[in-house]
Amino acid sequence: MKKEILYIIFSLILFNSCDRETFEENENLQKLEININNNLADTRLELTQGTFNWETNDTINIICDDSFFTLDNREEVKNFDIVKISVKDEWKINEYNDLYWTNKKSATYQFIAIYPKKEVIIDKTLKTIKASLPNNQVQLNDSVYKNQYDLLFSFNEIKRLEKLSINFNSVFSLLELKIKGNDSIKNIRFESDQSIAYDNIDFVIKDNKINEIKYNDEGYKYIDLNLEKPVQLNSKEYKSFYIILTGSIYWKGTIILNYGETNKKNLAVLKSKNFEANKKYILELNTKSFIDDIGFQEELIN
Repeated sequence: MKKEILYIIFSLILFNSCDRETFEENENLQKLEININNNLADTRLELTQGTFNWETNDTINIICDDSFFTLDNREEVKNFDIVKISVKDEWKINEYNDLYWTNKKSATYQFIAIYPKKEVIIDKTLKTIKASLPNNQVQLNDSVYKNQYDLLFSFNEIKRLEKLSINFNSVFSLLELKIKGNDSIKNIRFESDQSIAYDNIDFVIKDNKINEIKYNDEGYKYIDLNLEKPVQLNSKEYKSFYIILTGSIYWKGTIILNYGETNKKNLAVLKSKNFEANKKYILELNTKSFIDDIGFQEELIN
């Protein structure tokens, strides 16, 4: 019995000594510093002169190939969220007060950040994003781009103790349809002779850009943009509608306006187009005239 009591006392002394030593070591460790770049041109949220307006409780998921130390519960962390906590540029690491660099001295640390936080799969190398693009999309507002299907990523490789600066790129491409006329529309369909929406896609990253897109199923040959409520067009000014696309070559595509269950109108046809990730494509259309093989304006999303 005395031996057991002595063993327990010794174990407690040893535990407290190790715990104190670990804490003292971590007092000298440096915190992981994270900077979020706001210079985005088009995202699902409101814009002010091309700058992305983060909203309170926006959540970014970050994954690292190595671990960081937290003093909250003495665990090592590789996957964590950061959350916007105020209208100013203030972010908090969710669940933890801070993360600290460990004593491991890896040559480089690789990170991938995803926004908005979604049910996507990141491979072990952090260089392939597995995601989907639905063929039914909803626009909640007819004048402000709030497309919930967009997906932003940032891949970073930094040295130990360096600041992590997150500069987002878009996984998908964005098609902006600027339409004017006297019609009231309920739905816009983008139809192609090739698949343009998929349940299973691999996006391969290189140099913080989408380098390759692998389609793992047959997909859908149309995308429907469903409007929250019918939109009355104006003959004097354009209204904007936004469709998220993947980087496919469309040998033939048709833009169709739906006014009701049976009343439809073909508005434009494009003969061939390669939509690239992280680019925005703009079409100006008028419901009074049909356009064959329409031309695009192009610009980088950020």
